[in-house]
Amino acid sequence: MAQPVFRTEILVGWGDCDPLGIVYYPNYFSWFDDGTHGLLGGAGFSQRQIIERFGVLGTPLVDAGAKFRQPSSYGDVLQLETRVETWSSKSFRMAHLLSRNGAPAVEGWEIRVFLAEDPEQPGRRRAVAVPAAFRAALEG
Repeated sequence: MAQPVFRTEILVGWGDCDPLGIVYYPNYFSWFDDGTHGLLGGAGFSQRQIIERFGVLGTPLVDAGAKFRQPSSYGDVLQLETRVETWSSKSFRMAHLLSRNGAPAVEGWEIRVFLAEDPEQPGRRRAVAVPAAFRAALEG
């Protein structure tokens, strides 16, 4: 079975751009987040389902970055592809690619963890192991 990939199109709106007419960079990170939740939700793991099924607080972002290949502006249509790129015992790295007319515009990534209350230290939180069922569903 192939690894799940979330795909969608984004129409860049006037409000997505800065005074120079190019996409204001935080918007890319918002679109990355949408891609992550689209992928997870499509695999049956909305944040609500993750919290209820695995008894955790969620999958917060602990690191993120992007490489900007070409600017995008008002009226552009971007294609977003999101997938899980790599795994570790307590985290997973999401890969995001925004393309325009078949050419990369922005390559992004996020690292997320499964976060739970620490039973040994009330009021503290810690990363816990990625559940096997979650990983299996997203490895394809």
